[in-house]
Amino acid sequence: NFIAPSTYIADRIKSEIKPDNFNIHIVSNITDIKLGDEIKKKSTNTLSRETSPIILLGCVGGISNYIKGGDLIMEIIQLLEKLKFTCELKIFGCTQPNFRGNYVRCQSVGFIKSREMMANIYKNASVSLVLSRNEAFGLVALESISCGIPVVCLSDLSFTDFIKHLQNGYVVSEAS
Repeated sequence: NFIAPSTYIADRIKSEIKPDNFNIHIVSNITDIKLGDEIKKKSTNTLSRETSPIILLGCVGGISNYIKGGDLIMEIIQLLEKLKFTCELKIFGCTQPNFRGNYVRCQSVGFIKSREMMANIYKNASVSLVLSRNEAFGLVALESISCGIPVVCLSDLSFTDFIKHLQNGYVVSEAS
């Protein structure tokens, strides 16, 4: 028997090994889905919702990480600049230099060190980008939807176990 953390991994095992004489069971990673409730209770962020939409990007390596879709994020930033779309991109899970374009402001918040910090990051977010090209289980995506934040993710990965297109997010192909 095999245990896989997602349908994506189970399908990969089936395609690589051709399991005729064993079973594959999917057991998702344990995730605290009560974060959304804690945002309402514990957040110390007293600022009113910012006027510009906030886009979250949580990934190790930030926008320099190809596997995490860093190049896609750069394309999105360039497109948002071209469209003159004012927004803020908050990057966490890495140390990334801050930069500001004419319309897009990128702010690195570093590594999340507490639940309160996490609640403050998620509190005002408009959307979460999870554009990994290879992901066994997307914790940032799951945390985002538990907070009611729609997620944009790539198809054919583990995210589609819990991200349903036009219900709690947007599932797109890399070619989009």
